[in-house]
Amino acid sequence: MKVLYSEQMNILDQKAVTEYKIPGLILMEHASLALEKEIVKQSQKRAVNKVIICCGIGNNGGDGLALARQLLKKKIEITVFLLGNPQQLKKDSQDNYIMISKQLDNMYCLKNNIQDEKNKMVERFQKELQTADLIVDALLGTGLDRSIEGIYDLFIHAINESLCTVLAVDIPSGVQGNTGKILSRAVQADSTVTFQLPKVGNVIYPGAYNNGKLMVADIGIPEKLIDKSEFAARISDADSVKKWVRRYRKDDHKGCSGTVLIIAGVKGMTGATVLAAKSAMKSGAGLVRIACEESLVQLFEQLIHETTTIGYPIDKDGHLLKCAKTILQSQIDLADVVVIGPGWGSSKSRRTQLEFLLQNCQKPLILDADALNILSDNMELFAYNNKHWVLTPHPGEMARLTGLSVEEVNQNRLDVAKNFAEKWNTTLVLKGANTIIVNEKQETWINTTGNPGMAAGGSGDVLAGIIASLCCRTETVLQSAVAGAFLHGLTGDLVADEKGKFGMTSGDLIEYLPNIMKKIIE
Repeated sequence: MKVLYSEQMNILDQKAVTEYKIPGLILMEHASLALEKEIVKQSQKRAVNKVIICCGIGNNGGDGLALARQLLKKKIEITVFLLGNPQQLKKDSQDNYIMISKQLDNMYCLKNNIQDEKNKMVERFQKELQTADLIVDALLGTGLDRSIEGIYDLFIHAINESLCTVLAVDIPSGVQGNTGKILSRAVQADSTVTFQLPKVGNVIYPGAYNNGKLMVADIGIPEKLIDKSEFAARISDADSVKKWVRRYRKDDHKGCSGTVLIIAGVKGMTGATVLAAKSAMKSGAGLVRIACEESLVQLFEQLIHETTTIGYPIDKDGHLLKCAKTILQSQIDLADVVVIGPGWGSSKSRRTQLEFLLQNCQKPLILDADALNILSDNMELFAYNNKHWVLTPHPGEMARLTGLSVEEVNQNRLDVAKNFAEKWNTTLVLKGANTIIVNEKQETWINTTGNPGMAAGGSGDVLAGIIASLCCRTETVLQSAVAGAFLHGLTGDLVADEKGKFGMTSGDLIEYLPNIMKKIIE
């Protein structure tokens, strides 16, 4: 499913009207019917006798006014608050206002900007809230780009403080449609009905949290128009993953499933390497090799029995000896994909080791954790980019890579990720709630699987191993990254369903991973 920026949705609406001759009033009617359907559905679970519809003066408010007409037919008590003068409404919204105003007595409009009138409106709203069952938020739409203030701020505060169920129209008011950023204050909805396609603010946090349950409603924009429209991203899905990932054939041998090479870390952090190795095996890798300093070979052989462990010598300062470079080069040549970073450490010698590996590896490379931290201090190493790199930073690592603060990264995750991937000619997996995957061509996917229980040590190492394994089963590193994030999150969801989110470990993810591989891939 496509995800749109606000401007892209506006263009889609306009083309539906101008090129396909679908009246805007019809699109608004379809939106109101979708909202009505959701309210009727909710009324089957609990009593919905009184509904308050809060409308702004944009098209979002027009949808709310059209909804009021639909609900009147259901014999539900309706109260409408319009935070503006009806004369400010655009034609389609104004037509709906005229129709509902002739039928509804409980309608309050802010016809002037006098503070006393605003205070009276807020007092009336707070009084009506005491007997309401449901609030419909149709105040502000996806095009909002300014802080919430004045009467809108007071209404949103009152909505959030009430005990009523809240249904948002298209996007919760106060969420920026292009970023998911909260513009000072936003409605916390229990559910949101967005129209035709989700907007970026519906699926990128923190705004995605304010949706509650998100539903996408068809309002009649032609599929032909949608198919050729520009979009911000796609939401990853099981069908795409199943199409991309190669399944087993009866005549397969271990070489058919690929060889993953993991460049191992330092003593005290070997667990990260083990997690990456196990997850690679559990997601279908035929062979997993661990290359480590000679002093760690025995430890790895005790920790994990299904891998091959190759030791290489270093000097007293931790630098690779000439024979070590030969050993590593031979292992890189044997591998289909290389993982660097989990539990690797960030000593000064690691910088020269990383440079050697980047310079001499033309295979797909998964760069995670400490490899990213070293890279962030030595961006000149991107000169060795073979265009098959996959970087998997969390927001803190992304901040170091970009020179931004963590807050700046999280306030505009999608554009930060896109800009970085394009600038550095790489595939990026920006981890976090609803992980973003994007490559240098700006092919962008948003992963909506996963849950907060996965926010535990080692989860990223598991993801690195899955992506590496899938590099051996897909045609592109982007496909392996998208599929890896999807399957990783879905595994976490399965663990949460069966064991709960509390106490979820990376070991749980590895244990349940084959179940998800069977369900989605086989």
